[in-house]
Amino acid sequence: MSGDIKIDFGRRTLRKGDFGDGFHVYSMEWSESGFSVAVDGAKLGSMPAPKGGFWHFGGFDKNPGGKNIWAKGNRMAPFDKEVRTK
Repeated sequence: MSGDIKIDFGRRTLRKGDFGDGFHVYSMEWSESGFSVAVDGAKLGSMPAPKGGFWHFGGFDKNPGGKNIWAKGNRMAPFDKEVRTK
């Protein structure tokens, strides 16, 4: 992993029971500057866009190497396109 980025993810626990005891809302929001994750509206963490993009951050430029398949996207590629789920 690239040393130019800080990943900050918290831990969420319930006072009684566990997450399997009921329904919960899991969310991920992203923008051109990074993304964040939350459970039941409580932000657990965030990650800014890496300087060299996720191709460099993931080490794909070194192992196995090869052409950056996300080169036409921005720093958030492959997370730079809108995604909708049902």
